[in-house]
Amino acid sequence: MANLSKSDAELREIFDHFDRDKNGHLDYEEFLGILDTLGFDKDPDLRRLGFEIVDGNSNNRIAFEEFAAWFRSN
Repeated sequence: MANLSKSDAELREIFDHFDRDKNGHLDYEEFLGILDTLGFDKDPDLRRLGFEIVDGNSNNRIAFEEFAAWFRSN
């Protein structure tokens, strides 16, 4: 993507690294990889709730924009 700030470019690199199937979205299992890397709580209920919160439009996948907004808020 052109015109990404360095911060956006770095976030895109992180997002793309965890988007293992390269479909442009993070599914639940891919999101868990991020949580593990960041050392988040292992409680399955909290992880599911976290996914649902980040998945703002409730389509069961996280778009880059949703991921970036979440990452910046933490």
